[in-house]
Amino acid sequence: MANSFRAEITLIKDEQRFSAASLIDVLRANLDRGASALLEARGADAEAAITRLEKLLVEFRNRKED
Repeated sequence: MANSFRAEITLIKDEQRFSAASLIDVLRANLDRGASALLEARGADAEAAITRLEKLLVEFRNRKED
């Protein structure tokens, strides 16, 4: 998802920075259900990227466990 934007998107957790464009980095962030993290985007479509990724994260959070 993050690769579909031109902005550089970073996930920040516990003062560590992870590239949202890298699946390995996102997994390394170890975001357990209920964990807190910040999204940061810089670039031409940064606002659109944050809006879309925030919506996606809320959808995942609200999704019932299968």
